[in-house]
Amino acid sequence: MVSPPLAVTFDFWNTLFRSGEGGQPARARRLAPRLRASEAAVQAALVEGFERHVAEWRAGRHWGAREFARVLLGRFSVDGPFDRLDELTRLIEISGVGLGEHPVDGAREAVEKLRGAGVKLGVISDTGFSPGRVLRGLLGRAGLLHRFERAALTFSDEVGVPKPNPRIFRAALDGLGVEPKHAVHVGDLRATDVAGARAVGMGSVRFMGCYNDGGGGPEAGIVISRLEDLPAALDIR
Repeated sequence: MVSPPLAVTFDFWNTLFRSGEGGQPARARRLAPRLRASEAAVQAALVEGFERHVAEWRAGRHWGAREFARVLLGRFSVDGPFDRLDELTRLIEISGVGLGEHPVDGAREAVEKLRGAGVKLGVISDTGFSPGRVLRGLLGRAGLLHRFERAALTFSDEVGVPKPNPRIFRAALDGLGVEPKHAVHVGDLRATDVAGARAVGMGSVRFMGCYNDGGGGPEAGIVISRLEDLPAALDIR
């Protein structure tokens, strides 16, 4: 890694943002009336859907809201405006928004410091049932979207593959217009964030302030527990 870097990319969940409270039960409450089903039945479907998402993610494939919508249409007697795949997909995508999700402590400060120093910024994020367009909205409402290069906001539902596939990292690097040796990726997971960055020749930072990943995978070149320490750790003053 060349220090200081010309560009920094961030994972989204548990790096830039924390998810809200409620999780699947809150989604079930919102979806149940539209599906004309009980909350318990919808929550059971959500549990199964998330397990399928995780299995596909571990296999290196994206499985998100559209695929889950097909499952729900086959399970429940949906009628009205949400009996069509596109409409139900959009409903699922926004069902997790407004549950208290917020930027991680120190995220604003780190982003502002890096951007003020002329560092280009991007996002490399896997998505579940909340796709890239929804995550862009969260960045926008938090006043952070304009700090990132639009072409370097890369999400697995749009690229078609999750981390650590090199394609999603290269898509961000192309959007940033920098070579891998001049860029650093910051994320919380060893097997996806760290391994993926290292595989394409980027520097890596593991952020353990939200989740301290003790699982398998390589260790990052730098490990931090506070995002406000990131600029100094990258030799950006």
